[in-house]
Amino acid sequence: MSDKTNVYLAAPIFSEHHKEVVFAQYDYLVENDHAFEVFSPWHESQPIWQGRAPNDCSPEDRRTVFNGNVDNVHWAHLLSAWVGGSEDGKPDVGVIFEMGHAYGSVPILAYIDQGDSRQNMNLMLSEAVDGVAKGFDEWKAAINNFHLNKKFSSGFHPEGKITSEANPVMSE
Repeated sequence: MSDKTNVYLAAPIFSEHHKEVVFAQYDYLVENDHAFEVFSPWHESQPIWQGRAPNDCSPEDRRTVFNGNVDNVHWAHLLSAWVGGSEDGKPDVGVIFEMGHAYGSVPILAYIDQGDSRQNMNLMLSEAVDGVAKGFDEWKAAINNFHLNKKFSSGFHPEGKITSEANPVMSE
Protein backbone atom coordinates (compact mmCIF):
# COMPACT_ATOMS: atom_id res chain seq x y z
CA MET A 1 0.00 0.00 0.00
CA SER A 2 1.30 3.42 -0.96
CA ASP A 3 1.82 6.25 1.50
CA LYS A 4 1.07 8.73 -1.25
CA THR A 5 -1.97 10.98 -1.16
CA ASN A 6 -4.01 10.94 -4.36
CA VAL A 7 -5.14 14.49 -5.16
CA TYR A 8 -7.82 15.44 -7.69
CA LEU A 9 -7.51 19.06 -8.90
CA ALA A 10 -11.00 20.41 -9.63
CA ALA A 11 -10.62 23.84 -11.18
CA PRO A 12 -11.93 26.14 -13.88
CA ILE A 13 -9.50 26.80 -16.71
CA PHE A 14 -11.09 29.59 -18.71
CA SER A 15 -8.31 32.19 -18.55
CA GLU A 16 -4.53 32.39 -18.55
CA HIS A 17 -4.65 33.13 -14.81
CA HIS A 18 -6.64 29.94 -14.18
CA LYS A 19 -4.11 27.98 -16.20
CA GLU A 20 -1.16 29.52 -14.31
CA VAL A 21 -2.65 28.66 -10.91
CA VAL A 22 -3.64 25.10 -11.87
CA PHE A 23 -0.24 24.49 -13.47
CA ALA A 24 1.48 25.74 -10.30
CA GLN A 25 -0.64 23.39 -8.16
CA TYR A 26 -0.07 20.50 -10.55
CA ASP A 27 3.68 21.15 -10.73
CA TYR A 28 3.92 21.33 -6.93
CA LEU A 29 2.23 17.95 -6.56
CA VAL A 30 4.30 16.34 -9.34
CA GLU A 31 7.55 17.73 -7.90
CA ASN A 32 6.60 16.16 -4.56
CA ASP A 33 5.80 12.78 -6.10
CA HIS A 34 7.21 11.00 -3.04
CA ALA A 35 4.08 12.24 -1.24
CA PHE A 36 1.47 12.82 -3.93
CA GLU A 37 -0.18 11.38 -7.00
CA VAL A 38 -2.20 13.92 -8.95
CA PHE A 39 -5.12 13.83 -11.35
CA SER A 40 -5.85 17.04 -13.21
CA PRO A 41 -8.84 16.83 -15.56
CA TRP A 42 -7.28 19.51 -17.77
CA HIS A 43 -3.95 17.72 -18.08
CA GLU A 44 -5.48 14.27 -18.52
CA SER A 45 -7.99 15.34 -21.18
CA GLN A 46 -5.48 17.02 -23.51
CA PRO A 47 -4.67 13.83 -25.49
CA ILE A 48 -8.40 13.40 -26.15
CA TRP A 49 -9.23 17.03 -26.93
CA GLN A 50 -6.16 17.39 -29.19
CA GLY A 51 -6.46 21.17 -29.12
CA ARG A 52 -10.21 21.12 -29.84
CA ALA A 53 -12.96 22.57 -27.68
CA PRO A 54 -15.18 19.91 -26.07
CA ASN A 55 -18.09 20.97 -28.31
CA ASP A 56 -15.93 20.18 -31.34
CA CYS A 57 -15.23 16.65 -30.11
CA SER A 58 -17.32 13.55 -30.61
CA PRO A 59 -19.86 12.44 -28.02
CA GLU A 60 -17.59 9.45 -27.37
CA ASP A 61 -14.64 11.74 -26.62
CA ARG A 62 -16.73 13.82 -24.22
CA ARG A 63 -18.03 10.67 -22.51
CA THR A 64 -14.47 9.33 -22.16
CA VAL A 65 -13.37 12.53 -20.44
CA PHE A 66 -16.46 12.59 -18.21
CA ASN A 67 -16.03 8.96 -17.16
CA GLY A 68 -12.32 9.45 -16.49
CA ASN A 69 -13.03 12.45 -14.30
CA VAL A 70 -15.77 10.67 -12.35
CA ASP A 71 -13.62 7.56 -11.87
CA ASN A 72 -10.74 9.66 -10.58
CA VAL A 73 -12.90 11.46 -8.04
CA HIS A 74 -13.32 7.99 -6.49
CA TRP A 75 -9.57 7.29 -6.83
CA ALA A 76 -8.69 10.44 -4.89
CA HIS A 77 -7.93 10.68 -1.19
CA LEU A 78 -8.50 14.44 -1.44
CA LEU A 79 -10.36 16.72 -3.85
CA SER A 80 -8.87 20.20 -4.15
CA ALA A 81 -11.68 22.44 -5.44
CA TRP A 82 -11.07 25.98 -6.68
CA VAL A 83 -14.36 27.51 -5.58
CA GLY A 84 -13.79 31.16 -6.41
CA GLY A 85 -12.22 30.89 -9.81
CA SER A 86 -14.81 31.92 -12.37
CA GLU A 87 -14.52 35.26 -14.09
CA ASP A 88 -17.99 36.29 -12.90
CA GLY A 89 -17.10 35.52 -9.28
CA LYS A 90 -19.27 32.41 -9.10
CA PRO A 91 -17.92 28.89 -8.67
CA ASP A 92 -17.53 26.89 -11.86
CA VAL A 93 -20.40 24.43 -12.32
CA GLY A 94 -17.98 21.62 -13.21
CA VAL A 95 -16.14 22.14 -9.92
CA ILE A 96 -19.47 22.17 -8.08
CA PHE A 97 -20.41 18.86 -9.74
CA GLU A 98 -17.07 17.32 -8.74
CA MET A 99 -17.53 18.53 -5.16
CA GLY A 100 -21.04 17.08 -4.99
CA HIS A 101 -19.82 13.80 -6.41
CA ALA A 102 -17.00 13.65 -3.84
CA TYR A 103 -19.07 14.75 -0.85
CA GLY A 104 -19.35 12.12 1.85
CA SER A 105 -16.63 9.86 0.45
CA VAL A 106 -13.64 12.07 -0.42
CA PRO A 107 -12.48 14.97 1.78
CA ILE A 108 -12.72 18.35 0.03
CA LEU A 109 -10.28 21.24 0.30
CA ALA A 110 -11.77 24.51 -0.98
CA TYR A 111 -9.20 26.73 -2.66
CA ILE A 112 -9.76 30.50 -2.93
CA ASP A 113 -7.15 32.44 -4.87
CA GLN A 114 -6.04 35.91 -3.75
CA GLY A 115 -7.24 37.29 -7.09
CA ASP A 116 -10.74 35.82 -6.88
CA SER A 117 -13.47 38.44 -6.77
CA ARG A 118 -15.42 36.19 -4.41
CA GLN A 119 -13.65 35.29 -1.18
CA ASN A 120 -16.46 33.24 0.36
CA MET A 121 -18.83 30.33 -0.31
CA ASN A 122 -22.53 29.84 0.09
CA LEU A 123 -24.05 27.51 2.67
CA MET A 124 -24.08 24.38 0.50
CA LEU A 125 -20.44 24.66 -0.53
CA SER A 126 -19.15 25.74 2.87
CA GLU A 127 -20.88 22.83 4.59
CA ALA A 128 -19.50 20.34 2.05
CA VAL A 129 -15.83 21.18 2.54
CA ASP A 130 -13.45 19.79 5.11
CA GLY A 131 -10.85 22.53 4.80
CA VAL A 132 -10.28 25.93 3.20
CA ALA A 133 -7.06 27.44 1.87
CA LYS A 134 -6.76 31.03 0.71
CA GLY A 135 -3.81 31.58 -1.61
CA PHE A 136 -1.18 29.27 -3.02
CA ASP A 137 1.08 29.15 0.06
CA GLU A 138 -1.82 28.25 2.33
CA TRP A 139 -2.96 25.66 -0.23
CA LYS A 140 0.49 24.00 -0.12
CA ALA A 141 0.40 24.00 3.68
CA ALA A 142 -3.10 22.46 3.69
CA ILE A 143 -2.16 19.78 1.15
CA ASN A 144 0.90 18.84 3.22
CA ASN A 145 -1.11 18.93 6.45
CA PHE A 146 -3.65 16.53 4.95
CA HIS A 147 -0.91 14.24 3.62
CA LEU A 148 0.67 13.93 7.06
CA ASN A 149 -2.53 13.69 9.14
CA LYS A 150 -5.17 12.37 6.69
CA LYS A 151 -7.34 15.25 7.90
CA PHE A 152 -7.03 19.02 8.25
CA SER A 153 -5.82 20.73 11.40
CA SER A 154 -7.97 23.45 12.92
CA GLY A 155 -6.04 26.15 11.04
CA PHE A 156 -7.76 25.08 7.84
CA HIS A 157 -11.25 24.62 9.29
CA PRO A 158 -13.97 26.28 7.17
CA GLU A 159 -15.48 28.21 10.10
CA GLY A 160 -12.42 30.37 10.45
CA LYS A 161 -12.00 31.04 6.74
CA ILE A 162 -15.40 31.86 5.32
CA THR A 163 -17.10 35.22 5.43
CA SER A 164 -20.85 35.25 5.17
CA GLU A 165 -22.69 36.14 2.03
CA ALA A 166 -26.14 37.61 1.53
CA ASN A 167 -28.91 35.77 3.34
CA PRO A 168 -31.86 34.41 1.36
CA VAL A 169 -35.32 35.90 1.71
CA MET A 170 -36.80 34.26 4.82
CA SER A 171 -40.45 35.29 4.66
CA GLU A 172 -43.21 33.65 2.63
